[in-house]
Amino acid sequence: MNLNKRENLILAVAALCITVLIANKFIITPMIDTYHTRTTDISKLKADLERGHYLIKREKDISEDLKKMLASSLPDDTTVVEKQMFAAIERWKGASSLNITAQTPRWEKDVGGDIPIQAKINKLEIKISATGTIQSIARFLYEMETDPLALRVEDVEITSRDSKGQNLTLESRVTGLVIAQEGGK
Repeated sequence: MNLNKRENLILAVAALCITVLIANKFIITPMIDTYHTRTTDISKLKADLERGHYLIKREKDISEDLKKMLASSLPDDTTVVEKQMFAAIERWKGASSLNITAQTPRWEKDVGGDIPIQAKINKLEIKISATGTIQSIARFLYEMETDPLALRVEDVEITSRDSKGQNLTLESRVTGLVIAQEGGK
């Protein structure tokens, strides 16, 4: 094949363009994508490293807080926990003059999830149904929230039982955590 100078130049430019396109598609673009991915990974790792340094600096405080939480959690005996919870409900009832119509306990075993401690965490949930006036319900809720037991009020529902709103019904769910460390408390 006899090509003149102009055709050779066009052929060389076309070959160069095809080579550049192939290099861009299979070499340059993947390298740029890898660079961006690595840059993102490096920034995430730097943030993780900073958080790790922060946690290491606060290790003593965090350990003390965890020890306090473990010490103030409910005891590792289900009957003792239930007695304490029912005694607390009686205290709240006495302070508020509320009429408790039902209190139903329910245990949930091993609710710790991904908490990084060597402990088994159980949860006692008590559903409370009661009737009374707005003042007695308010006092009951106040007593519940300010009780020294490590409890959490999960749900509260107040409904009227009459057209004037004088007689109310309270439905509440209270939970307490029982943290049983491996090897005893």
